[in-house]
Amino acid sequence: MKILYVVLIFILPFQEGLQSFSQWRFSTWNDKKTQTLSLNGVQVGEEVDVKKMILKRQRIKILGAAFPDGSYHWEIVSAPSSSKVIKKQPSGHDLQNNKFTADKKGTYKLQLVRINGRHRIVESEVTILASENMPPIADAGLDQSVKLGEKVILSGVNSYDPEKSFIRYRWVQLESPSGSYIEIFGKENVKADFAPDTEGVYVFGLIVYDDFQSSLLDKVNIVVRKDNSPPVSNPGVDQVVLLGQRVILSGNKSSDSDKDSLSFKWFFSSLPENSETDIERANSVVANFYPDLVGKYLVGLVVSDKTGNESTAFMTVKVLEKENIPPIAIIGPDRDGVLNNLIKLDGSASYDDDQDDLLFKWKIVSRPELSELNLENTENVATQFIPDVIGDYVFQLVVNDGEIDSEPSNIAIAVSDDNQAPIAKASLLNTNKQFFNIGTSIRFSGIDSYDSEGGKLKYEWSFKSKPGSSNATISSPHDMKSSFVIDVPGDYLISLVVYDSKNKASQESALTILTERPVNEISKPVANAGYNIVAYLGTTVFLNGRSSGSSRSEKLFYEWNCKESPDGAKVKLLKSKTSSPSYVAHKEGKYIFTLRVSNEIGDFHTDNVSIVVKRPGLSLNWIRNYEYSKYTITVKDLTSNQYVTNSELDGKLSSFQIEDLSANTMYRVTLNGCSDALCSDNIIQENVHIKNYVRN
Repeated sequence: MKILYVVLIFILPFQEGLQSFSQWRFSTWNDKKTQTLSLNGVQVGEEVDVKKMILKRQRIKILGAAFPDGSYHWEIVSAPSSSKVIKKQPSGHDLQNNKFTADKKGTYKLQLVRINGRHRIVESEVTILASENMPPIADAGLDQSVKLGEKVILSGVNSYDPEKSFIRYRWVQLESPSGSYIEIFGKENVKADFAPDTEGVYVFGLIVYDDFQSSLLDKVNIVVRKDNSPPVSNPGVDQVVLLGQRVILSGNKSSDSDKDSLSFKWFFSSLPENSETDIERANSVVANFYPDLVGKYLVGLVVSDKTGNESTAFMTVKVLEKENIPPIAIIGPDRDGVLNNLIKLDGSASYDDDQDDLLFKWKIVSRPELSELNLENTENVATQFIPDVIGDYVFQLVVNDGEIDSEPSNIAIAVSDDNQAPIAKASLLNTNKQFFNIGTSIRFSGIDSYDSEGGKLKYEWSFKSKPGSSNATISSPHDMKSSFVIDVPGDYLISLVVYDSKNKASQESALTILTERPVNEISKPVANAGYNIVAYLGTTVFLNGRSSGSSRSEKLFYEWNCKESPDGAKVKLLKSKTSSPSYVAHKEGKYIFTLRVSNEIGDFHTDNVSIVVKRPGLSLNWIRNYEYSKYTITVKDLTSNQYVTNSELDGKLSSFQIEDLSANTMYRVTLNGCSDALCSDNIIQENVHIKNYVRN
């Protein structure tokens, strides 16, 4: 019995070892086929515990651990050429404690060896690949400028690992204004956020980690401002035009960092002496004027926001004697595009005042850093391209009339992915009223908002404006349905913005809530007599007061009177009690008309408009290629078939002014006695029609 007991002590561990070994080799004990195992992910300089590594990576038992007699051991067979790991082992190739340090980059080969008497049996082989890890790159995003109270999103979405390993994030606050006590939410997420509580500069840092290393710290600055920022006026670049050519003034590049709506006012800071020109549509973002004298015109643009902040900037228009007019290149406004979708560029709206045929030249001004886009058909009126990278593309078009290039016209295309912004639609609940009393609870809903891609929406309600003394608050600003209570008289403007599942925002949808006001607070009407007019003698002049109005829907009454007229002029206004009367200009000179607009309770307002009446005429210009002795110009009235003039001209002249023509009459103007080599065309103008002047 004692002998049997001793045998059992040795056999049981041996059988347990056989089972473990069978699991690890995926074969039976008698199968002597060597099992090979490959492991990656070891870093240079890392100590490798072979048993633990196999346990961690393969989740199986290790045979060598089951034999306390040491009949199993690990040997290192080969290593990278410059490695000293084999030389460091105390017993040749045997691994001490089944551990070694990967000192060089490359492949290490190990064997699990069993000693059976005099036999050395290789049970398994393991190859381990050691590599050098590259640290990840942190990108904390662009610096931001926000208003106090706005939630700030910190985004590390552009961080990455060069080896495409999984990375983790850590946001830290580095600096903040004095007295600020903020908390970062989601500080271990790719996006974090915080609510600034004090005006000033906040500095945050982002560190990202892979399994082995951390990135360098990347910083982002958040500037928080308390007050409304003034807008930035931009009247455009200086221009050079020819006498009589219309000058387009555009303030559409003016901006406001608070995204407030802007008001515009154009004015002349200086004019050539004796100039009488005026700016038309001077209170619009786009205005124009016709220069009447050669020289420099200094034009100013005042841009103001809803709070009264304003800024002024200037541009210069240089007017030259009329020669060949440069053509105008037109592409169209900046627009958006979708990645890998065809985008067309069209220059067909370009034109030349001299009616010359145009040549086109397209080019790429800028493109995203990784884009390899090249533009084809660069000399056609239109071209097209397919964007290959997300980002901003800028293209330029220059047209030529055969002699002169136009000013370049640029267009910016902002290319994004195909995720479409959701649509916000705000509406009042259960009411069609326009005016409400103090204490009324106003309920509104964004139920009609939607995402064309079917995503779930997030809602954000806010007051875009409310009376200065109001303390009203929106009850549930992030719910689909919300409300507030009117606490003081005035106008309330509610804004709704919705976000899709990718946090893309919609355009703003607004609701205006008006409170009842006493009659004595009703706004007075505003008279607008229209633009000043230059008209021809004998034509019918139409006055225009249709831009008059009132801030309330009420009936208005119109009354026109002639305030000033040339001596002896008899002015008979037709339909003088309407918004648009007319009269026939029988005498040259300056007329001033007054428009009086009133409402039913007697409030009124007046405005004036001036009419300058001139005799009709034609100003003719042509091209001389060389000096000629003399030639004649004739003007024929096609109605009476009579010649108005038949003048002999000096060969040095290239222009002619014809006065005292009749209105509503067709003329033919012909240049005689010169060859095609002298003049651009024998017939300068044919079927010239002096029309009535009507300004709507």
